[in-house]
Amino acid sequence: MLCVVCWVSAGAQVAPQALPVGEAHATAPVTAPAVTRLQEALLEAMRDHESRSERETFLAPIVAAVFDLRNIARISLGSTWRELDESARKDFVARLQTLISATYAARFEVAKGLSFEILAIENAPRGQVARTRLLRPPDDPVSLDYFLRDGRIFDVVADGVSDLSLRRADYASVIRSAGYPALLDDLEASIVKLRSDDAI
Repeated sequence: MLCVVCWVSAGAQVAPQALPVGEAHATAPVTAPAVTRLQEALLEAMRDHESRSERETFLAPIVAAVFDLRNIARISLGSTWRELDESARKDFVARLQTLISATYAARFEVAKGLSFEILAIENAPRGQVARTRLLRPPDDPVSLDYFLRDGRIFDVVADGVSDLSLRRADYASVIRSAGYPALLDDLEASIVKLRSDDAI
């Protein structure tokens, strides 16, 4: 259900950014520590942690620190969020953290020349956008835009596709057809699959 970085193993082809890298660095008005921390952690996880469980354990606190998980949960659930009590909201946020951590642990397995490059950091109406790309020679780079509010990531757009928008649509569909408990079951099933050997 969560599509974060699924294109890494799927081999999506994305054309390089037109903006020269040197120019992007020279004109960037601010930095995005959350993005830098996440990308450095992903590379470290691949380099120093062999198993998915080790990578997930390593990445979990970083995911909690750099992502605005509560706002992601609120936006993803829409009106359902308002119907939940505080205990249920905290439970959903915790599940979301586990899902994102397990997703990154499964998708980023072997570095093999992978690296990240920050092209530019732009001001947005309600925060910032960090324009970056994942370099993975000999394949084409993957464009990654991180949307931030108050210094924390609330959406990742890969090749023009918003992870937050996809999640909101998926969650709404499940809740509408089978109810909120079914969504929790789906999230748990996704986590189990991501932790298994046949995760894609």
